Amino acid sequence: MGLSRAGYVGVAAAGAAALLARALLRKRARKDKPAKPDLAAKFAPRSGLTFYYFPRSPCARRVWLTLIEKALPYHGVMVNLMAGEQRSDEYLAINPQGKVPVLVVRGHATLPDCTIYESQAICTFLDEAFPESKPLYPSDLAARTDVEQWQQWELGLAEEVWPLSRQQLDGCLWRFEWSRTSFFAEGPPAEAAAKGDAFYAGKCAGICVQINQ
Repeated sequence: MGLSRAGYVGVAAAGAAALLARALLRKRARKDKPAKPDLAAKFAPRSGLTFYYFPRSPCARRVWLTLIEKALPYHGVMVNLMAGEQRSDEYLAINPQGKVPVLVVRGHATLPDCTIYESQAICTFLDEAFPESKPLYPSDLAARTDVEQWQQWELGLAEEVWPLSRQQLDGCLWRFEWSRTSFFAEGPPAEAAAKGDAFYAGKCAGICVQINQ
């Protein structure tokens, strides 16, 4: 039995109400969505040392620890890799490689203006540019050579290991768009085990266990 005229009107009214409610929700979501940061202002170098980093980057942590150990004043600017800020024109103007860390020196009392990209180069620069603070590299030539030898070894290892890490773990986390909190609280995505990727699922599970202990 077909709908009466009143029935058709009721269905149309319900549909219009649903569309209106959906439009209002979208409008509210757009209104509540935080505004995009002014990256030109955010990434503008300050006077002195400006350190661009991402908290989860081991290379950035290396520079971070150097700054802390030597008790050097600096301005920290977090580059949100998860939001793709490293690919913005504003950041690429600082580091064309689109990576962290970066150290920018501007208007320093004793140092020339410069921009340094690689973490090992930054650490060496900081140690030699501020000899009056705590030295981190040995002054003995043989010992210094030994340190640099291990740094080169680590660099070669990273070139082999990091791409595998990105493929096996980090890349998966990015694809699933899990935040750090939800990942460590809930564990690896069920899809990993369902697809038979035991290596990936096991590695994620091991991380979760260690973090939650």
